Amino acid sequence: MTELYKLVAKISVSAFVVLSLINALPLPLLVFQLVGALVIVSFLVSWNSVKVYYARISGEENRMLSLWENHYSPLTWLMQHTFRFFRFFSPLQHIKRFVRFVRMHYSLGEVQKRPDFHAKDTEVYFLVVMGMFIVAYVCGDNIASWLASYPAINMERWRIIITGLVCLLTFEAFTWISYYLFWRNFAEARYTLYHPAEYFVMFPLVLGVQIMGFSYISGESPWELIQAIFNATKNSNLSEWKVTFLKILSFFYFTVFFANLRSMVPTTKFKSTTTVNIIGAGDVVINRILPALLRERMKGEQDFLSPLTKRHVKVYTITDDIAGAQTIKSGKVLVQNAAKSAIVADTVAEQVPVIIATPSDTHFAYLSALVSSGVKCAIEKPMSTNAAEISLLKQNAETYRASTFALSYYALEKALPITYLLSGNPYYERFLTVGSGKELTHSKLGQLYRSLGRLKSLDIALVEGAVRSPSAGNRAWTEVPNGLAFETLIHPLTIAYKFIAKERLNWNSFTPKVIKGRSAAAVSDNKKVETYIQLRGTIPYEGVNAPGRAPGDGVKINLITAKYANEQTRCGKAMFDNGFITFNFDQMQATIKNTVDGTEETIMVCPEFQHKYYVQTDLVRLFFNAGWTDLRYDDFDDQLSLLEWLSIKDLSGKITFSYGLEKGYAALEEKLCRKDFEV
Repeated sequence: MTELYKLVAKISVSAFVVLSLINALPLPLLVFQLVGALVIVSFLVSWNSVKVYYARISGEENRMLSLWENHYSPLTWLMQHTFRFFRFFSPLQHIKRFVRFVRMHYSLGEVQKRPDFHAKDTEVYFLVVMGMFIVAYVCGDNIASWLASYPAINMERWRIIITGLVCLLTFEAFTWISYYLFWRNFAEARYTLYHPAEYFVMFPLVLGVQIMGFSYISGESPWELIQAIFNATKNSNLSEWKVTFLKILSFFYFTVFFANLRSMVPTTKFKSTTTVNIIGAGDVVINRILPALLRERMKGEQDFLSPLTKRHVKVYTITDDIAGAQTIKSGKVLVQNAAKSAIVADTVAEQVPVIIATPSDTHFAYLSALVSSGVKCAIEKPMSTNAAEISLLKQNAETYRASTFALSYYALEKALPITYLLSGNPYYERFLTVGSGKELTHSKLGQLYRSLGRLKSLDIALVEGAVRSPSAGNRAWTEVPNGLAFETLIHPLTIAYKFIAKERLNWNSFTPKVIKGRSAAAVSDNKKVETYIQLRGTIPYEGVNAPGRAPGDGVKINLITAKYANEQTRCGKAMFDNGFITFNFDQMQATIKNTVDGTEETIMVCPEFQHKYYVQTDLVRLFFNAGWTDLRYDDFDDQLSLLEWLSIKDLSGKITFSYGLEKGYAALEEKLCRKDFEV
């Protein structure tokens, strides 16, 4: 709140001084000098604050831009800093800064660390400027006569101020066109673009603003300036230097216009025999991915994504997938059996997006080979189970992020209501609804979440019965060393990680007690492989997150993953100071309740998307079609952080108890404390 007050005070004082300069308000000289001194001191309170503000308005310096093979290019450095200097004097940049500040601190919905200033907002700004110029052009003389009738107003100063403002806005229009349609591709490696035609659509409006500004400054009619720019008249009344200037400007604009037109107009789309390649033919592909990809779509869905047919999909199988391949072939989907090297070579040659659904220990090998060749990939979790591979993923995260969609069956399907609640990501909204029947808006949900106060405890259980436990030749991947942790425990870990990130606590401070058990029905002959893992511990409140808390207080975490249980339990509960959130993974819903005022809301996945992989395959296809633009909607970053955590945390330990499907289940029942997980 203090920062906002300071910002509003600076704007108010600055406006006060400007009005004083033009004699719109009488102000004693002494007070004027005092206010002016306060303005200067408030802005120049420290050199560092000035540098920070300048960088936020004009953009951070990209040192690598002017570094060419270990040698600096002075001209590139000069161009970069010239554009930064020009942008600092753009009113639009300061408005962006103010709007983002207000949205970040006072918006009820939290979507990103830095709130967006949408293309719509920029369009509104230039429409307002254009409207001001048109009014000034049409009614300028009448407005001047009206102002002149007030003796207190110094018209000469008014003209100076208005002329200066027009020059500033005109120059801003030139800077906007030059930066966004020309320089930005060089200066910024990554930036938000809401649509390929965004700048193309804005170009005529901003050019119109510039022409109206030139008209006011030069005293020439806008129509004559337009004719000169487009070289449409030979008998111009403009002076020679004005004609030359406008011709140079028109040459630059035509070059920029057609360069952007070439890159923004969609290329011709040719019919492709294969739209998606899938590597792997196991249970996940047969029973989840293929049915979801090839499902019949309702009319409304077709507006979002066109339906896929069997000729759009090709499945690559490896030797272990022969049985799966036969099942897929019977469904008339193209299947090709090959070795890994041949599969990689074929998919790279086709440059068709790939879904990697092979055994976990082969995920990274396929991903690294395909991403390095420019192929977009969607990859089943975990991206890797090997510490060295996870380290490589971390070191080259930006490369993998650009071309990878990280699948997560719980975060992006069964726990999607929780993921949306904690992130506010708008890409998830079409898949969700609320129990009250009202419109789904994250602003209201965010307000309800914040009313709960501080997170106190988090209990998540992912306990599965015999049907979803390993059997001969099926789901055996969880019964290898660390298999249960990387394959199943990662789901409750992911949900817990999102809660802790929302609370701005340090996940790496979580050093849990590890409890392990083994079922008598386990398929693996390795008696050291667990079928039950429980993590219990506390993540301490730290720094600004600890007001009113005693030392050592924190969020109590209890995560349980188990196989071979008599009764399936897949749910969780988050307790807060003023309420709680319960979530049921099987019902794909979450309920938020404030126990102080009784406010309650339920978020759930829409019934038409409550089928395995319906949400994820839609998100994957959206990524395959458009790539990453403004906001990610996969689970890459959180999964990578957790994989790194799993690879360095010591979760080893002896199996301390055993249980069975009948006898001995009481031991598991006691460990679960089932009352903690009632929804």
